Order: sequence, then structure tokens, then C-alpha cells
Amino acid sequence: MLRHFFLLLLWGTSLGYAQTDRADPYSAITAFFEAFHQADGPALAAAWHPEARLYSTQLLPDGSNRFWAAVVADFVQAVAQRPAAPTWEEQLDQPTVLLDFPMAQVWVPYRFYRAGEFSHRGTNNFLLLWENGRWQILHLIDTRLTDRP
Repeated sequence: MLRHFFLLLLWGTSLGYAQTDRADPYSAITAFFEAFHQADGPALAAAWHPEARLYSTQLLPDGSNRFWAAVVADFVQAVAQRPAAPTWEEQLDQPTVLLDFPMAQVWVPYRFYRAGEFSHRGTNNFLLLWENGRWQILHLIDTRLTDRP
């Protein structure tokens, strides 16, 4: 009887953990940025869905918009192979998370610093998909503004 109690307790704990992960798509974003800051290529690559897309847009001083797409594998490789200096740090502000399981949208403003100096700011817009028991980045587009935060 005691053995059944412990098995039930273990099952309930693991079920609760899965439900917490499922209910918290922002945890995938924090894991992504931990890998980004540590230049951990395998962990960074694991954050992305196989069909993921990556885009950036920048408002230029003349008012025009510069838009470009990047290949996720190239982004991961560039982050993983970057030199230790200058350091890169992306500071995130308060996220807005919209969830309609198995899809989530995370909008999070940021400030980017290179070697401790302000480089740019903007907003990351992540589209996440719950697949294979975890949140995966399906789409990321960010804005880039060079004025001070």
C-alpha cells in the first residue's frame, strides 16, 4: 500500500511539472536567452522548431524600414562561435504572454549591450508551438532601434 502511495505521489508530481511547463511558454524564452548568453550552440539549437523562421526589422533614420530574414542554423552557429569579447547581453523587460494551447505568443521588449555599452533596443515577438512535450520557437521577429532606451 505504501508503495502505491509513493508511485501515485511521483506520478502526480511529474504530471504537475508537465502542466507547469505547458502553462509557461515564457520558460522557453528564458532558456533560449540563457543559451544565447552562454553561447551554448546545442541548447540554442534545441529551442527552435524544425520549421522555424527568424526575422529582424529596423526603422532607419530616414523613416524607411529595413527588413531581413536569417537562417536559424546560421544564427545558432554565429552565437555559438562568437568570441568571448566583446560580451553580448540582452536585457529583457516585462513580457506579454498570450496562450491558446498549443500556441503561444510572447512579446518582450529588450535592450542589447555589447561590451557593456548600449547597442540597440527593440521588441522580440516570439511565436511558440507546444510539440513533443515542450515549447519550441516557431517564429521570431525583432525590432531594432538605436536611440537610447
